[in-house]
Amino acid sequence: MVIDEKLGNDYIIGCECDDFFIVKRLGPSVECPHCGKTELPSAMLTQWTLTHEDVERAGSVYSIAAT
Repeated sequence: MVIDEKLGNDYIIGCECDDFFIVKRLGPSVECPHCGKTELPSAMLTQWTLTHEDVERAGSVYSIAAT
């Protein structure tokens, strides 16, 4: 499972079963309501943070190169 997007205090979670669902807050684990798969939120948050930092860095490099 992955965090697809963060909307305010809510998280949109994407599961490997092609289901998406909203979680109000991340507890000790996250369970897909469709297939029952569970995931640790710490792993999902780490992956989401690393992915979004890379995107922000690439955007900064692009804007510097464009000027």
